[in-house]
Amino acid sequence: MRIPLFSLIALALGGQALADDSLKYEIKAISMVESYGGKYTNHQTLESGMHQGTRAGGWFGMMPLTAKDLIRSSRRLRAKYGDWLDRPNNELSEELTQNRRMDRDIALYFWKKLREDRSPERAACSWYRGPWSDECGPEAELDRDEYVRKFKAFYSQVVPRESASHP
Repeated sequence: MRIPLFSLIALALGGQALADDSLKYEIKAISMVESYGGKYTNHQTLESGMHQGTRAGGWFGMMPLTAKDLIRSSRRLRAKYGDWLDRPNNELSEELTQNRRMDRDIALYFWKKLREDRSPERAACSWYRGPWSDECGPEAELDRDEYVRKFKAFYSQVVPRESASHP
């Protein structure tokens, strides 16, 4: 029996139906910006900052410290992936690249959290710069951000034409 992709996404989000079909296209656009839909998952090792010496993993370019924070914050993710909280960051990055389900589960949880109180553009900027970053600037200036522009361009490519309402 085949399960439709939309149903799998809803299950990955804890069995809740998505309130907006566009969320699945938005998260696909994030994967396109981060790894061109999984084609380029060999992310660079960061040279500075809180993630120094680590690299993102998976299709969604998730940093291991971010993934650990998200696992800690979700009872469901903690039950499934809590063993990874004490593992080295680079091992977690590799696991995100190898384990598509884990990568998708954490990414969908994060995207849904970001979209609770942010526009798609602000959520994309927060994905890249961090959810508490003030580098995104005011809503009216988000289109100046290179990451947001890429997100919007890929979104327009992945969303079916009949449902293209935003971003």
